[in-house]
Amino acid sequence: MTDLVRTQQRYMEEQWEPSPWLQRSTLTPWADYAWHASLFACRRHLPDDLSNHTFLIVQCGAGDDTHFYQFEGAQRVTITDISVRALRVTQQHCDNPPAVIADTQHLPFRDNAFDYVGVRSGLHHLEHPYDGLAEMHRVANRGYFFVENQKTPLVPLLVWMGALEYEEDAGNQVYRFTRGEVAQFLGKLGAAHYTIETAWFLQIPPLLALSKYVPGRFPLVLFKSLLFLVNRVFGRLGNAFCVVVQK
Repeated sequence: MTDLVRTQQRYMEEQWEPSPWLQRSTLTPWADYAWHASLFACRRHLPDDLSNHTFLIVQCGAGDDTHFYQFEGAQRVTITDISVRALRVTQQHCDNPPAVIADTQHLPFRDNAFDYVGVRSGLHHLEHPYDGLAEMHRVANRGYFFVENQKTPLVPLLVWMGALEYEEDAGNQVYRFTRGEVAQFLGKLGAAHYTIETAWFLQIPPLLALSKYVPGRFPLVLFKSLLFLVNRVFGRLGNAFCVVVQK
């Protein structure tokens, strides 16, 4: 275990606070969409019926992703994290999934152990993000997916303005990926079929808090329309992208 992993473990056990945006049933329609838009983007490339597939969610955190896929119909979901506290929080908020404490860079599973493996905004925490991606490739049988920060010319400006972080409270620098390097690495792994979707995904707590004052379907339609227009014009410069690999 490296010093960075120990520091992150200590932060998760002693200082980390779970997200308040976990339970989809309690969110207004457009808060649900805004918070989970990147997961919806990945979901479009997965089978319609998830009930017969096994899932592994790595770096589960508070369980947002686990809850999302259980809500979408996945019945067999396993979770990992370096933090015992995170695993317990996820088990409490979700349907008590099997939990394994593990570093994504060294997953304790056999090759092709799960149909699908996924993570959202987790790889950038790792000391060697592409080692984690290689492990996801190894233990996935049918495919894997991840959502991550994108490195664009706008990043230095947004970091300077305080809109994006350069270093997180857990002690790691925020690694930002480019489409080109992801495509190149997937090629080295032998992944021939994949989709990279770049967009602006707005998981902004003040925006989501505002949503409870404007419930209903119309705000959702308006929000999705505005976000669609923004991404049609500026999507390539988006703050993040989702990648879905079919093996």
